[in-house]
Amino acid sequence: MKGLLLRLSSLDADAESAVRVIGFFDALMTDRAELTTLLRSTAALAECPVGIDAPARGLVLRANPTGTIDLAEPPPNADLREHNDTRFWLARPTTALPLDEMVLERFALAGSILLDRTLNNLPAVGDPALVELVISATAGIPERSRALHLLGITPTSTLRVTVSTPPPDTSAPASRPAAAGGPAPGSTAESHSGPAPRSPAAGDSATTARPVAEGGSGHAPRSTGAGEPGPAPRSTVVVQAAPRLAPSSTTARVISGSVGSHLVSLWTDPDAQPAAEVRTGVGPIVPAIRAADSWRDACTALRLTSPEAPVVRSDDLGGLLVVVERLRPEDIAASPDVAALDRIAAEPGGADLLAILRAYSVTDSVRKAAALVFRHHSTVAYRLEHAESVLGFPFSNAGGRFRLHLALTMRALGSTPWQDS
Repeated sequence: MKGLLLRLSSLDADAESAVRVIGFFDALMTDRAELTTLLRSTAALAECPVGIDAPARGLVLRANPTGTIDLAEPPPNADLREHNDTRFWLARPTTALPLDEMVLERFALAGSILLDRTLNNLPAVGDPALVELVISATAGIPERSRALHLLGITPTSTLRVTVSTPPPDTSAPASRPAAAGGPAPGSTAESHSGPAPRSPAAGDSATTARPVAEGGSGHAPRSTGAGEPGPAPRSTVVVQAAPRLAPSSTTARVISGSVGSHLVSLWTDPDAQPAAEVRTGVGPIVPAIRAADSWRDACTALRLTSPEAPVVRSDDLGGLLVVVERLRPEDIAASPDVAALDRIAAEPGGADLLAILRAYSVTDSVRKAAALVFRHHSTVAYRLEHAESVLGFPFSNAGGRFRLHLALTMRALGSTPWQDS
């Protein structure tokens, strides 16, 4: 190749450049580059936006010379090349350059090969690994876009992610819709039972997964009776209709799948509500292609749920969400207030007192806290006085209540460390 280039350079500069373009794409294919690498490299080579337009396959991608990849259709002035059901495009804002035809041709040829290679390795319709791909922070944009497409979600639409602990002895998904206007308690502290949700890796799926028809419903998750999900949640993706708080011509859906020992749901209806009795963390509404962001915040919210506040919305946490996501285990261990709560937990009846403290931090009222934990208000007042003596500060003022709430939050986070594996 080097000798050929030397001979061509003495004859025709355009021919030499054409061979260099061919060698550029051949090198990418030899190195088994990913689809995103091909997009970024082609945009950098052409010094203009390039893209892949395959809406029937769930891919509408654009790469800029800066290396940014997003979702966008080809602009009206784009040069196009078609391979099967896919269009590859190059959009130069000025007059086309002599080698644009060659770059686009080789881009389309390499892209069609990599596209088939990428999509053929993805899970099939109904596979719960599709849900894992959608929320995975390590999955590429093409993989996540394709997974959304197979789940019937437009990548450019919006959704929110919820993560729940599967309830015992139920035949319905944990993140099922509640009646319109159902309660959504505020956030507070004790951790959810079971291991913390793990961050799924791209392509991580169960070997026993079997597909169901898109838009249908598979077998709903069932509990083994020990609080852990049985094999059923790993074998299907459950699709439900989501109720709306106001009439609409749009049919929204809830798509649920098991990730580890938790149930993850993708909500396409912003007004849908999770079941109030199920421990659920609710993420913010985000563009579907950024579902991993909503998943991360939903997991943080789930760690702050408790029997007294089973549903926690990340939107309600405000700045606290930023704080709790940055707290390190050593920071929590160094807190004297958390240590005091641990001493309370070790006392006889400590679990009951912690429940009272959580209820009080949610309600800021002795009588309301008593109603929440089914105790007489005089008993709750007496137990709170004991807790004040152990913690060393009063709860009767705003500063004390905030400190109590923060201590309970830190203890909840310390008992459910984030697992980013």
